[in-house]
Amino acid sequence: VLLLRLIQGIGWGITSTSVATVVADVVPQVRRGEGTGYYSISVVVGSSLAPILAIPLMNKFGFDLILMITTILFVLGLLFCQLLTYPKLERKQGVKENRTFWKNLFEKRALLPAFFCLLIAIPFGAVMSFMMLYGNELNLSSVWAFFIGHSLMVLISRPYMGRLFDRKGHFYAVFPGAVSMIVGLALLANSTSLLMLVAASLFYGFGHGSVQPSLQAWAVNRSPAHRRGAANGTFLSAMDVGVAFGSVILGLVADMTSYATMYLCSALFPLLLLVVYTTYVAAEKKNRSSNMTNQAV
Repeated sequence: VLLLRLIQGIGWGITSTSVATVVADVVPQVRRGEGTGYYSISVVVGSSLAPILAIPLMNKFGFDLILMITTILFVLGLLFCQLLTYPKLERKQGVKENRTFWKNLFEKRALLPAFFCLLIAIPFGAVMSFMMLYGNELNLSSVWAFFIGHSLMVLISRPYMGRLFDRKGHFYAVFPGAVSMIVGLALLANSTSLLMLVAASLFYGFGHGSVQPSLQAWAVNRSPAHRRGAANGTFLSAMDVGVAFGSVILGLVADMTSYATMYLCSALFPLLLLVVYTTYVAAEKKNRSSNMTNQAV
């Protein structure tokens, strides 16, 4: 099972990075935030529909049917890929890059957005992994309402915040999104009723839907055209590491304390993002002002 999971993970890593790079290449740069938002919606819709459809089918017909359906879906995905018009990107003549294996594997210009993605992926891993157990702790049987509220807000926020990213820049999407995530996690940690749980899902969903695709579009925009694949690989690797790290480390926190305390602690990660990000933006603004003053002199 572990060997099969390893092979599947390799395929997932290649495919998710490649598809995200195709999206970055075919969407015009002036609309990259919006395009990344739409692409992210497709991922959320697929992830949300999968358990809703698969669990009843598996319970009634067994796991073999699930494997057959997923195989058919992969084949359909391959066939639909043939409909893409994807021009080959040419490097500028005379440009030579002597990179080591590790430097070629990761794109350094995407590291800062990838680090911010890591910070928001840590609580996301805990939210997705332990929500049902948290519902048991709260004696709430309708905890699934959190996932519905989260998905709806992601669907609403991503296209709008993507367009805002394209018009105004990443700050106008990342800053309010990070604040919303902090509020959502704080509400989640203090939830005592279904109403509070739904409110937490709306704030958290809006924040996650605003920050993640904006950071991804920013990572691609910071990188050269011929390094978009490496930029997406760097970004998505950080997201995967964050989800895994969050599930393990915050799970240990829950074991030692409670799930409510764990979710309160998880709010520290988007708070750290907010502190580092605003410090970076302020420093960038100061540098630009200094450069403009020097040019004027």
